[in-house]
Parts: sequence; C-alpha cells; structure tokens
Amino acid sequence: MGTAGASGYGLGTVLNKMLLEGTEASDQIGKALAHVAAFFGSEEAKNSIAMRERYEQAQRGELVIRLEGDGASSARVQQMRSDNLDLIDR
Repeated sequence: MGTAGASGYGLGTVLNKMLLEGTEASDQIGKALAHVAAFFGSEEAKNSIAMRERYEQAQRGELVIRLEGDGASSARVQQMRSDNLDLIDR
C-alpha cells in the first residue's frame, strides 16, 4: 500500500511539473482550491484571494474604492485627477 502511495505521489509530481506548472490551468486550480479553503474559514486563503484581486485590478489599471460601515453608501469626491487614465462613472 505504501509503495502505491509513493508511486502515485511521484507520478503526480512529475505530471504537475511537466504539464501544469506555470499554466493558466494551474492558476485556475489554485484559485478554486483557495476559494474552497476560504469557504471553510482559512484566513490564509482569504488573504491570498484578496491579494490576487488587488494584483489583477492593478494589472488592469483599475482602482476600486469600497465604502464600509454604518450607512456608508455614498461619498463625495472633492477632487479627481487623471494622468492618461480614463475615468468611468458606473
């Protein structure tokens, strides 16, 4: 039984390195596993998801502002400046 487990682990490691590592499929599997772990309460997974979202927003040149707290449904913008960025009101 131990030999079968070790063989399976070795084969899985080789296949991962040869076929998946560094690919979009690997990223998607990692994201899915992080979401499952976050669902079950993993703070590390929740932090990883939040960091990935911030990274993806930065890659798109996107700035997201969230308002939190009691009744925080709107805010007044007193000044806004854009250096070659499109500002979109959604």
